[in-house]
Amino acid sequence: MKKIILQYDHHFILLISVFMQKIRNSIDNINSYLLMLVAFFLPLTVFGGNLFSVLIFLLWIIKSDFKNDFHRLKNNALVIAVLIYL
Repeated sequence: MKKIILQYDHHFILLISVFMQKIRNSIDNINSYLLMLVAFFLPLTVFGGNLFSVLIFLLWIIKSDFKNDFHRLKNNALVIAVLIYL
């Protein structure tokens, strides 16, 4: 019985792992659409802009590629200029 449960847990973890990898691969496309929705809803309602901004943030957390994102931001001249301005 214990062997069956462990085998079930292993398959469940593998399934979740594959599912999360597929989600991570499609997050960039989803973020593009969410950014368009933020731009569309921002003049109409603040709630729509905030809602889609939170969704973009949550997807960034799920993607969890912080080291690469920080490296890309650090090497972007526009980001450096904005941070100096602030």
